[in-house]
Amino acid sequence: MKFNVYQKTIEMKNQIGIWVDTKKAVIISLKENETSIKTLESAIEHRERFAGEKNQMGRFGEQSFEQEKHKDNKFKNQERLFLKEILSEIGGVDSIVLFGPAYVKNHLEKEIKSHRDISNKLVGVVTTDNMTKNQMSEWVNNYYH
Repeated sequence: MKFNVYQKTIEMKNQIGIWVDTKKAVIISLKENETSIKTLESAIEHRERFAGEKNQMGRFGEQSFEQEKHKDNKFKNQERLFLKEILSEIGGVDSIVLFGPAYVKNHLEKEIKSHRDISNKLVGVVTTDNMTKNQMSEWVNNYYH
């Protein structure tokens, strides 16, 4: 008797979870039963003060709208650069889940959806509390399994 033997190649999925807030992004990658963690620090500045800015802002006091607009634009630009840095780290993935406590994950979701090559790989966006890296890794493992 002769048997035909077929060899199946099982493609290992590259699944990632991204925990993100305004201070950092933690990218947890699951591939071939191995977990790797990479942290990207954010350059987003908070509560920046400018020279000449008054500490007292009363109802009828001096209003500094130009400086506020400048601060807001600077914050948005820093956030946009941070999101692009995250996207540059996630090429070649099969699925992405975003999680974390901050609104930044929603901005990252919009950024991912605007890129055709990875928009269909987004499988979830979940609001979670602050976590340690071990808790993040466990959360991603539980999410995919």
